Amino acid sequence: MPTLGKIAFIAHSEPAGTNGGVLRGSGTAAANAFYARPLNYVRYADDNFATLSTTGVASHSSSTDPTPGVIQLPVGIYRVEITSYAGIGNGVSMSSGWYSETDGRFEYYKGTTDKILGGTAFASATAKSNHPSKIVGVFEVTGSPKQYSVRQALSNASYVSADQACGIGSAGSENVFCTVRLLQIP
Repeated sequence: MPTLGKIAFIAHSEPAGTNGGVLRGSGTAAANAFYARPLNYVRYADDNFATLSTTGVASHSSSTDPTPGVIQLPVGIYRVEITSYAGIGNGVSMSSGWYSETDGRFEYYKGTTDKILGGTAFASATAKSNHPSKIVGVFEVTGSPKQYSVRQALSNASYVSADQACGIGSAGSENVFCTVRLLQIP
């Protein structure tokens, strides 16, 4: 019988009525620049194989920005599935990707030089609403443990620094703006 791999679920969540926060790092917000999203909660990780740290993300150094989280993974082969949201409207688009903070680049699909990037979400309505981007890929960590983040870009600079750049909060219950599901393949 095949052995199942280890799994981890990591998220960015905020209390009811709280927006997801800004994307902007240090300096001036830029359209179409990729910034690290906040990640703040390990919901589950078999044997704690995936850990979350709030250090090591170069694009966020301002004390007013939400602290992004980086996920540290040991050597191994992984399947990642990410859903991230942005509060956008009025013709703004959002793109996302799985970024190796250790290597300073978007991660590649295992055995290729194709980057693991998500689909682009586009908001045609004037009013802002939550729009998702999905990322799915298989990659390999070799040599030593590496740190990863979810990076997101918006096509309008004023949206990057808006409190809703990482999602629009609702009043009723906890708001989950980004989920990262990892499967370590044995």
